[in-house]
Amino acid sequence: MNYAIAMQPTPIGQFLSDEPYEFYEPAGVYGRQAVARAISRSRDEYFDRVALTREHEAIEVAFTALAQRWLEATKFTSSLSEMTLHPTYQAIIALGAPVVPFLLRELDSHPAHWFMALRMITGDDPVPSNARGRLHAMAKAWLDWGKQHGLRW
Repeated sequence: MNYAIAMQPTPIGQFLSDEPYEFYEPAGVYGRQAVARAISRSRDEYFDRVALTREHEAIEVAFTALAQRWLEATKFTSSLSEMTLHPTYQAIIALGAPVVPFLLRELDSHPAHWFMALRMITGDDPVPSNARGRLHAMAKAWLDWGKQHGLRW
């Protein structure tokens, strides 16, 4: 284990800044550079996670708004072409791979015609020919696909 003992408590803002701070370096313990690298890695990892979380949340908000708009706009439509060519459906596809777990979540809770979006985004089609046209069987095939690919929704 590596230890660095601060001479005095270090405010979190100073820890996250690029400015160096003083620390006690016991004999035989990794040197200043190793500790500085560890601090830098921790800071970078923290900010990477925050950025990914914020991006994930933004995509979820965008997806939810678009999905609600699409469901409302196409609720009386029976034409699959009309549904999948609708501008909000196309906007969902444009969100790309990060939206796949949200599509699977929708399929899991309220099966709808998200299959074209999933095919366009993933380039895959796990629906067997004997399930075509059967909404719940198609949804199950995609949900199984998501589990096989380690996706969580």
